[in-house]
Amino acid sequence: DGGWRLCTGSLINNINEDGTPYFLTANHCLGGEESWTFMFNYESPGCPNQDGPTNQTVSNATLRANLSTSDFALLELSVDVPLSYNPYFNGWNRVNSAASNTVCIHHPSGDIKKITFDDDPPVSSGYFSSGSDHWKIIGWEDGTTEPGSSGSPLFDQNHRIVGQLHGGLASCDYNYEDYYGKFYTSWESGSSARSRLRDWLDPGNTVTVLDGYDPQAGGSITVTSPNGGETWYTDDSENITWTSNGITGDVKIELDRTYPSSWETLYASTPDDGSQSWTVTSPTTSTARIRISSINEPSTVDVSDGDFTIATSADPPEVVILPSGSDAELHWGSTDSSYYRIYSDTTPFGAFSTLEGSTSDTTFTDSNAITDGSKKFYRVLSSTLP
Repeated sequence: DGGWRLCTGSLINNINEDGTPYFLTANHCLGGEESWTFMFNYESPGCPNQDGPTNQTVSNATLRANLSTSDFALLELSVDVPLSYNPYFNGWNRVNSAASNTVCIHHPSGDIKKITFDDDPPVSSGYFSSGSDHWKIIGWEDGTTEPGSSGSPLFDQNHRIVGQLHGGLASCDYNYEDYYGKFYTSWESGSSARSRLRDWLDPGNTVTVLDGYDPQAGGSITVTSPNGGETWYTDDSENITWTSNGITGDVKIELDRTYPSSWETLYASTPDDGSQSWTVTSPTTSTARIRISSINEPSTVDVSDGDFTIATSADPPEVVILPSGSDAELHWGSTDSSYYRIYSDTTPFGAFSTLEGSTSDTTFTDSNAITDGSKKFYRVLSSTLP
């Protein structure tokens, strides 16, 4: 069709691990990227150096960020990479520390995929000069690079990207001296989102390393509340919360009141937004746990780490003001609880956050003085602990 094979690049993971089709390559490769064709799995089907498939492609991309200093360019492909291509979004390491050894995966002169190995740490360097914005490969132990390898990722010993190929002297006849723009430099050396990686891959700047993401390997869910030790009271509204990575669609929320026993469904399907309000219901228990699972991937599931308690409020107390006017004597009906906690407020619609005391009886005397003309309202809650 009149085209040619230009450079190499890599899909790269972001902090949300959601398969956003970010593609890392070299800045000097840019030009016409809005109409590029990206070819995947172009590799030999076996050990002989035979041609590979050329029909797994995605067309067109948008430039998100680039910087000449480290020669990086971050593109976003126009569509998600089909799962039938088995895409993998490589992890990265933005620490300015040399790897113990490195590997480069690339397409020299537009050829099928090649892998090149350096058993030694790279050296911090400039690009054919003094400086510290590149990793310099002194020499390759196995393999080499060529034009067309530009933009290819350099991986550390933990399979995370630490740079992309800018250029060098290596060739088929000379496997020495290649320069990779540091991921560390590309991360935030630029002055805006248009010239640094941080804003696209981890806007909150929350991690220094991130592993790769396989969208077909399954995601994860982690229950964060209730996660053990809480006491929730019937008729109160509480938030069930969780975090998730790498899943799509809604989640299912279940409750086991006598864990491990049987699960009752609280929400058959609710958005995977990390929070769901629940009005706590009876019966009470001290061995409850929450289970949250992905509807699309039922094997992706998590359960509260520990038991939480569901308790009920006691009947509204009958208050008898003693003749002295300084004490309040409370009486309430039993709920078969081990203990009761007594809270007070100055309004019947308050938060009842003041704890007056606790007791195992169904009566309690509040000895805090009540001044003339003042009012005090009480709430009694059942509890398993004093």
